[in-house]
Amino acid sequence: MLILNGFSSATLALITPPFLPKGGKALSQSGPDGLASITLPLPISAERGFAPALALHYSSGGGNGPFGVGWSCATMSIARRTSHGVPQYNDSDEFLGPDGEVLVQTLSTGDAPNPVTCFAYGDVSFPQSYTVTRYQPRTESSFYRLEYWVGNSNGDDFWLLHDSNGILHLLGKTAAARLSDPQAASHTAQWLVEESVTPAGEHIYYSYLAENGDNVDLNGNEAGRDRSAMRYLSKVQYGNATPAADLYLWTSATPAVQWLFTLVFDYGERGVDPQVPPAFTAQNSWLARQDPFSLYNYGFEIRLHRLCRQVLMFHHFPDELGEADTLVSRLLLEYDENPILTQLCAARTLAYEGDG
Repeated sequence: MLILNGFSSATLALITPPFLPKGGKALSQSGPDGLASITLPLPISAERGFAPALALHYSSGGGNGPFGVGWSCATMSIARRTSHGVPQYNDSDEFLGPDGEVLVQTLSTGDAPNPVTCFAYGDVSFPQSYTVTRYQPRTESSFYRLEYWVGNSNGDDFWLLHDSNGILHLLGKTAAARLSDPQAASHTAQWLVEESVTPAGEHIYYSYLAENGDNVDLNGNEAGRDRSAMRYLSKVQYGNATPAADLYLWTSATPAVQWLFTLVFDYGERGVDPQVPPAFTAQNSWLARQDPFSLYNYGFEIRLHRLCRQVLMFHHFPDELGEADTLVSRLLLEYDENPILTQLCAARTLAYEGDG
C-alpha cells in the first residue's frame, strides 16, 4: 500500500518501508502448558539498528489489559514477587527480573563489596548519594548485571541493567515509570524501562501516562476510587540526531532531544477513521473502556479504564519531508467491546504516502 511517486531519491532514503505482517498466520501449537499464542508485529521503523523490540503478544492464558483479554505489549520491567503473597515493601520482598526469574543479591567480597555507596555514575555527579545493591538472576541465562539504586536523601529508587552487549537500560528513574501505591509512594511494585543507550550513544526513550478520571463516570462503583496507579505506554522515541554517551535522564526528567522516530500508542485521543491520517498531537482526552477492571496483587488497587485503539509510526525529517511529523504507518485495532469483557477482533496495518 506504500506509494512512492512524487518523492525524490534523497527523501526516499529517509523513509523506511513498513514491516507488514504476512497473511496466513495461525495460532502456534500449544506447548507443555497447553496455551496457544501468536505475535503481531508493530509498525516500527528500523532506524540504524537500534529500535525498540516491541510487539503485541497473545496467550490464551493471559488476563485482561489495555489490548483486551489475552493480549499484551510488555516492556522491560522489574517487579516485586507476588506468588508467595502481597509484598511487604521491605527487605523481605523478592524481585523478579525482566525475564521473570527471581533475583538474588550478589555475594559481597573484599574486592567487590555489596552494597556500595555512590555519588556519581561515570562523569555525572548526583545531588545525593545512593546505596547501590547488585543482583543477579537465581538461574543465570542472560549474563547481565543488575543494580538497585536507592537515594539516601529522598528514598527514590530505580534500577540499572547492564546488558552483555554493552547496552545500558534505566528502569523507573522518574515516578512516571514506576507503578506505586498512590497512598504510599515509597511502595513501588514495578519499575518500567524508561531509557536505553548503546555504547555508540544511541538512545531509546519511553514515556508513560498515568490513569485518571477523564471520560469516566465517577458515580456508583467508580466513586471514591484512587485510580492513579496504572501506567500506560504512551510514546517510544528513538533515533537521536546527536549521539550522547550518558543517559539523558541523569540530568533531566524530560529530555529535550531531537528525535527522528516516534512510536505513538493512542488510547482514543485521535480519530480512528482509516481514511483520515491522525495528527501527531493528541486531539482529545482518552476514551474510557466499557469493561474497567482492577488488579490487587500488589496490595493496592490498580484500576484500568483504557484500551489502545491504534499504534502510529511517525518520522521527523522536516527538511526532507516538508513537515515536522510525518505519519508513515499505522496499526488499527478493533474490539468487540462490551461491559463484560472486551476482545481484540481485528488489526489492520496501513501505510501512507506524502499526501496521506
